[in-house]
Amino acid sequence: MAKQQISIRIDRVTEQQIAELREMDNSTQTDVISRAVERYHQERTDEMAGKVKIKYDGKVIGSVVTNRSHTMEELLRLAGYDPDGKDPYGEPWAWELLETE
Repeated sequence: MAKQQISIRIDRVTEQQIAELREMDNSTQTDVISRAVERYHQERTDEMAGKVKIKYDGKVIGSVVTNRSHTMEELLRLAGYDPDGKDPYGEPWAWELLETE
């Protein structure tokens, strides 16, 4: 599909954020906006599909696609972890470091 140029209005804060991102990786404004839209689209798609990300100490350690609620223990098992065993670092699970998104 050929890319078509369009015009959009953005606020000054967003414009500044785009400029900062452009400077970080020396990319174009179009690239920054395209990546942001792709990421936003993927996040919404995951939400609609019922994809639950499991985070441990702030890092994603797995994900599960489901259409119902689960306990953290169930989610760990579904993601391939033993909740009675060791965390990804070889230590006993620190349950307070687990969260879902």
